[in-house]
Amino acid sequence: FSISFGYLGLVLSVSRLAGNKYLNFFISGALEFAMTWLVTFYVIGKFGRQKPMSFYAVAGGISCILAGVLSKDTDALRKLTTAFALCGRVCIGGIWSVIFIYTSELYPTVIRNVGLGTGVFCARVGNIVAPQILLLGEKTQDYVPFIIFGSCMLLTGTFALFLPETLNMRLAETIEEAGVFKKVTEEPTEPQENGNDSQLSNVRVEAHDNVVSISDEGQ
Repeated sequence: FSISFGYLGLVLSVSRLAGNKYLNFFISGALEFAMTWLVTFYVIGKFGRQKPMSFYAVAGGISCILAGVLSKDTDALRKLTTAFALCGRVCIGGIWSVIFIYTSELYPTVIRNVGLGTGVFCARVGNIVAPQILLLGEKTQDYVPFIIFGSCMLLTGTFALFLPETLNMRLAETIEEAGVFKKVTEEPTEPQENGNDSQLSNVRVEAHDNVVSISDEGQ
């Protein structure tokens, strides 16, 4: 909810920032594209899922709050507001490269599709609420939406610290295993020999003209 809520809110607020709205949108989109590739191909493979998600959420939240605090009438502060708002969007955009992988790995197999679907549903609710927060800013003060978006992202980054790391961990299969993530070992597990299997291995089955004879080689 909070990631989609903050992201869409910042995307829609680009047209209200100082400077050329088309240039602002292009710059933020280009930086977000670069951030997405960086996170996808390097960060989550080296630092895992939990820490990057928490870091980007906190960084995006701080940027949003600073954008709200500095939203004054002076030209210099308006430019700083634009810079921090775009930085917040880029940071939150980087989370999208983590969240779907992380969510899928957190839920056990038996409810993975339900958990991921519920998360997507909450994200769509965030998309519905975000424009209303921007309208609230028009009725009150311009900094109100940035403070709300930033506070929500700070809470997200803080709560993410309590989630387990799933990098190189064996995925949980059942709900009972969901709280315990075991590291994947590189050594293959030797299959255990069943007593019945060892007995059956000594049995030879022969078929001749629809007559089946079974003999025990161990005797």
